[in-house]
Amino acid sequence: MSGFWRNAGGFAAISTLTFDLAAIRRRLKPEKRIAHLRRRPDAALPFANADLVPIGAHVLLDTCVYVDTAADRLPIEVARLLARRIHHHSAVCLAELGYGLGELDPSDPRTPGDRRVLQHIIGRIADEERMAVPDDHAWAMAGMLAGILKRTQGYGKEQRRKALADCLLFVTALRNGLIFLTANLAEFDPLHQLFPEARVAFYRAVR
Repeated sequence: MSGFWRNAGGFAAISTLTFDLAAIRRRLKPEKRIAHLRRRPDAALPFANADLVPIGAHVLLDTCVYVDTAADRLPIEVARLLARRIHHHSAVCLAELGYGLGELDPSDPRTPGDRRVLQHIIGRIADEERMAVPDDHAWAMAGMLAGILKRTQGYGKEQRRKALADCLLFVTALRNGLIFLTANLAEFDPLHQLFPEARVAFYRAVR
């Protein structure tokens, strides 16, 4: 078998499933989630600041943070805020960035530059050691949560695909006690309404 399919210890690791479906259902209560969640006004949202994200805080970065940084769209106050915080990266973001690489049109003249940017971002993440990888419990919980959002928010096909990745990121941060930093207000405000105890910090990208 090709070495591509092997890890340092031989074959890819296989572990025993440990998720508790009954516990996930008790936590999410899908049968009680019937209301459409409207986006709250900005005044009701937790925007990133030094009080919400104190020095030394552990922060999980959304994919948009990397992209906004590369495109000079990250607000300077947010960049300064991150300077003395502990960054955590997600395998979900790696998948989304990899998806972006695969989606690039070879015939588009912008593709070589876009490819270099994405490869640089992925390379920077690969150099870090703080990688949050969703376990089977997180996958099961995120899948059920994405289904709830599809039903209550009326998501279309593309939104359903994105919702699963968003829920995985959100659940990973929630389960690991991390502050989740994102500019995606529309996508993550409903999740924060469902789990107000989650530590979320929003920002608006510079346009």
